[in-house]
Amino acid sequence: MPGLATFFVGAALGWAQIPWASEPFSRQNKFEIYGVGQYLHQGNTEYPNASGGTVKLKLDDTGLGGVGFAYHFSDFFSIHSDFMFGPATFKFEYPGGTTANFGDNGYLTTGRFNLDYNIINRRLSPFITAGIGYQYQEVDQDYYYGTSYYYETDFTWNVAGGVRWNVTDNLILKLAIGGQWLQYENANNITSQFEVMFSIGCMF
Repeated sequence: MPGLATFFVGAALGWAQIPWASEPFSRQNKFEIYGVGQYLHQGNTEYPNASGGTVKLKLDDTGLGGVGFAYHFSDFFSIHSDFMFGPATFKFEYPGGTTANFGDNGYLTTGRFNLDYNIINRRLSPFITAGIGYQYQEVDQDYYYGTSYYYETDFTWNVAGGVRWNVTDNLILKLAIGGQWLQYENANNITSQFEVMFSIGCMF
C-alpha cells in the first residue's frame, strides 16, 4: 500500500499549505474575476386571457453560466457584476390545464450589478448582497407574432446571502442563495425567481 500512503501524505501536506479559514484577511483595493454557475427556478407568470381567467407562463428549471467581476473598496464592502446565459424552455398553461410550448430554442441572458457586504474580515466570511440588473429572453416564434423570434428585456432586482472563502491569497470560492424579481411585459404579476449560485475564480 505504499502508493496509497504516499497519496494521503501528499494530500495532508497540501492541505496544510491552505491558510485557516478563520485567519484575518484584507480584501481592500483588490479585484476579482471568476466563473459563475446558477441554478434557476421561476414562479408562474400570469397574463390576462381573452376568454376569461388567466394564462400562466412557466419556465422549466434551468442552469445558466458565465463570468463575473468584482472590486473591493474596503475589507467589508465590494461591488460586483455577473453576466450569464443559458437555455430556457417556456410553456403556457391555459384555463382547464392544457399546456403548449412558447416557441422553441429559447435562451436567457442576464446581467446584474450588486453591492456586497462581507460581514467579517476573515478568509471565510458570510456575506449579503443586493442589486439590480436585466434579463433578456428570446425564443423562436413564428406563429404568434409573424416573425422568426420573440424577445424582450426586463428590469430585475435581487437579494441573496451566502459564504465566501479566500482559500489562498489568489483563489476564491463563493456560494450564494437568493431571490430575483421581474415583471414581464403585459403580465398581471411580478415574477419571482429562486437561485443558487456558485463561483470560483482569482483575486489580485
